[in-house]
Amino acid sequence: MGRPNLRDVIEKHRRSLMAIEGVVGVGAGTTRDDPEEICVLVYVTEALAGLPEELEGYRVQVERTGPFHAQ
Repeated sequence: MGRPNLRDVIEKHRRSLMAIEGVVGVGAGTTRDDPEEICVLVYVTEALAGLPEELEGYRVQVERTGPFHAQ
């Protein structure tokens, strides 16, 4: 049996990740070292300790960014 669908994994974990202070977004992307490998992207406003390294078989890639604002 393979991994679950990436979008399903993101939706399942979105709330818990967004509840972490400094996390401003969660999405899908590719890893820096292998553009063929899909991953969970976690956008943060500051360096954070304690974020998971993987979720349900997908690596977690942390990206530092500024705050997001809806328009």
